[in-house]
Order: sequence, then structure tokens, then C-alpha cells
Amino acid sequence: PTHPNHPSRKHTTKRTLTTTVLQSTPKMATNQLPKHLPSAIRKLCQHGEAALRPRFVNGRWRGAAVKARASARVRKEAILDGTYGTFDPTTGKGWDASWDKPGKISSIRAPKESKRDRNREDRAIKIEKLMEGMDEKISEYRQSLLDKKPEPGIVTLYKSKMAGSKKK
Repeated sequence: PTHPNHPSRKHTTKRTLTTTVLQSTPKMATNQLPKHLPSAIRKLCQHGEAALRPRFVNGRWRGAAVKARASARVRKEAILDGTYGTFDPTTGKGWDASWDKPGKISSIRAPKESKRDRNREDRAIKIEKLMEGMDEKISEYRQSLLDKKPEPGIVTLYKSKMAGSKKK
């Protein structure tokens, strides 16, 4: 019982902790992890990638042991610390790159944009087609307005004055 590596000892040394990790399966015993680690990191040390995935237990789906927000925080800390890509289950430092969710597959299709932007070329073609012969149409319109005007003279003036007096 006095030997430092004896299983009856309550406190494990760093050396025994690393040898236990290397010899054990991916799941680690909870009592071997340091107590000061956040629960998300402890669960990642214990279960690895399985902690990030939901699981089907007793006919029901259970949520992931490490929620998405907590895993994102651990991942960002690993990137800032420079330990992204590796994970050390003894210290809980880092983030394994295989744990990342696969990125969204982007579509080749262009964004929809607004209707006026989508139809811009069609409208330009339509306007150009309508502008053909517009000078002639404008001159015809102005001429029709002039044709509608009564001829100047005393007779026209007298008729307009007489029509004005009847309305009152």
C-alpha cells in the first residue's frame, strides 16, 4: 500500500494519470480528472466525440452531454491557445479537428437579390425598345395639342367671354 502506483492510493500522481490514460479505453474514469476543469471539458475528456452527439437511450433521444454553445467556447479557446487540432485528455487542453461539424455545402446558385436587380437588363431592353421613334411621337403629340387649340381672333374671344358669363 505504500507504493505510489498502488491502486488503493486516493490521490493519483501525474505519472500514474498519464499511464492510466494510455492504457485505458477512450472513456476515462471521472475520479482521474482534475476537479477544477469545467464540466464541458471533463465530459470531453471522459467521452470524447460522443459527448458532442445526441444519443438514443431507452427508446428516447437524449441531448448531447456538451451543448453546442459550450463546445463552441472550448473550440474558440483552443484556437486562441494554439492547441486546435490536438486534444490532451489528461489536461483537457485543445480541440480535435475531427469533432468539428462538417461545413455547409454551398450552392453554386447566385443569391436571389431583389426583383428590381434581377429584372434590370429586361427593363433596360424594354425601355430602349420604347424609346425608338420617341422624338417623332413627341412632335406628333405636341402638334395634336396645337391642333386642338382654337384659332386666335375676335370670334373666338367673343365666344369664350359669352360662355364664361353663362356659367355664372
